[in-house]
Amino acid sequence: MKILLGVTGSISAYKAYDIARNFVKNGHQVKVILTSGALKFLKSETFNYLGVETVYQPVDDFNLEQTMDNVLHIDLKDWCDLFVIAPASANTIAKLANGLCDDLLSSVFLTSEKKNIIIFPAMNTQMYINTITQDNLNRLKTLRKTFIHPPTSGELACGEIGIGKLPDPETISEFVDCYPIKHNERKILITTGSTVAPLDPVRYITNPASGKTGYELTKSYLKSGCNVTLIYGSLSNIPVHTLVEHPNLTLIKASTTQDMYDKVNFAFDDCDVFISSAAVSDIEFQQSPKKLKKSQTKNHIEFNWAKDILGTMVQKKNPKQKIISFAAETNNLKENFSKKWESKPVDLMVGNKVHNGFSGKPQGFGQIKNQYFFIMNGNVEEEKELSKTELSKFITNFTEKNK
Repeated sequence: MKILLGVTGSISAYKAYDIARNFVKNGHQVKVILTSGALKFLKSETFNYLGVETVYQPVDDFNLEQTMDNVLHIDLKDWCDLFVIAPASANTIAKLANGLCDDLLSSVFLTSEKKNIIIFPAMNTQMYINTITQDNLNRLKTLRKTFIHPPTSGELACGEIGIGKLPDPETISEFVDCYPIKHNERKILITTGSTVAPLDPVRYITNPASGKTGYELTKSYLKSGCNVTLIYGSLSNIPVHTLVEHPNLTLIKASTTQDMYDKVNFAFDDCDVFISSAAVSDIEFQQSPKKLKKSQTKNHIEFNWAKDILGTMVQKKNPKQKIISFAAETNNLKENFSKKWESKPVDLMVGNKVHNGFSGKPQGFGQIKNQYFFIMNGNVEEEKELSKTELSKFITNFTEKNK
């Protein structure tokens, strides 16, 4: 992706170095426009050392050597896939909202109403909540392809505590990486992570599923422009905070299997694709209101079978919907995967060998790579070693080709 990064005179401008570096590391082509305010905090040469292709000064629109084939602000608008302004100061926001174009950044913005634009405001709390600033932001929000990412709260440079902080560079790069530059009407429902089976107020049974597979799937589908609902286990170890403001994402936390079942069942009818990647606990207990004593268990604990989320959705499925499921096994892999597919025939089953690592080598849970089997029409395809990112791209391509 070709990213044009605009940097303005906010005190958080120093973070633009890391933002640009992250964009480059993620494989994007990057060009930078600095305002006169940004130049009070930054050196343009530093961006070149970080891999940025070109750094433009505020008045380069009038420098004939900097132009390509036409006027520079038109050329840059045509070049970029995405225009990111981070940080965006109160002054720049006011100019953009009122159509002023007295430097290169504001001139590019005024030509870019049909381009994808993300603005990250950053300023003192009182400046941010000021009615004038909010009016300016609301005016910018009326632009169909412009998205305003809200600032975070915390200690500001002035020592005050409040809203107005620029999100950390990792959050910005993760968000931008998943921002759609095209629109796709398909609705994707994904479950990930583990559910818990509480025994009493102290104990519960679960598994070490991190939720990373579903998180990577979410990012892959967001990049393709889909609307995604991610239902994730409450113990999941995934940075959902980086995507919480994404306009095409709905995040829902679930704890027990019954809780996840209710939330999936509610959202299922409206989805085009359901991906069941959560490692769901298939047992549940009659939870004790008080901590159980040893004398109460009598060396055994009674349990019931929990709701079968995938089985229920397979029964509800309409002919236009696609279901992708995951199966985790420790032995007799192909045999067990085939049996699971026969009991719950889905469009694609992804089988993987797992081990929690407590009495052997960890595998599957939380690992970057794993060995996967693909089961379609009851046939177990050959084994492939893939990262979770590679796996998510494979599944996204599969559902897009098999609509």
